[in-house]
Amino acid sequence: MKQLGLIIRKIFALSVMAKASHINASTIGSYAKHKAFGDFYEFVDELADRVSEHSIGMMYIPSVELSMLECTGDTIQNAMMVYKELYDFAEGIEDEALCNMCAEFHEAIGKLKYMNTFK
Repeated sequence: MKQLGLIIRKIFALSVMAKASHINASTIGSYAKHKAFGDFYEFVDELADRVSEHSIGMMYIPSVELSMLECTGDTIQNAMMVYKELYDFAEGIEDEALCNMCAEFHEAIGKLKYMNTFK
């Protein structure tokens, strides 16, 4: 289940990335983007918690590794990559709870994409 540990670390890294995008959106004067990334940051932060706690509770992993990954690139593209990895993992082990979390994640990414079309 080492793969799951890496995916969880990527979710935490995405949370940091979303927070930076939230802060940086305010410097370009886009309230819609600022709000969208703020909402997305809060969602991803909670998702990291839920996936971690579920994975430990199901004994997929013994604990969450604290080392962070580098946060670079486009937040939305990174979110889609992390979503795909988590979804593929959840489907592979047939964990319905993780699949449901993935559906919520996909919805949050869709909302973020939509909100980023506004100024």
